[in-house]
Amino acid sequence: MTRKDYILIAKAISDALDRIDDAPNAIELAEDAHASITIVIDQLAKALATDNPRFQADRFRLACKTGREKHLADLA
Repeated sequence: MTRKDYILIAKAISDALDRIDDAPNAIELAEDAHASITIVIDQLAKALATDNPRFQADRFRLACKTGREKHLADLA
């Protein structure tokens, strides 16, 4: 996989978290959904690190959770 792929994955996860936060029943969904997605982010980061020893898991996790362009750019 390439950095471009990592950015695409992180952006998709960040967008999913935003959709959860914007849902009409966000308060009911948010805690459980965020906990579940955090588990997915952690497992995915481990798998991607196995695939690429230079993969920066901490930056990936931050990009997934914040979606900020700066953090996504750090993956590039």
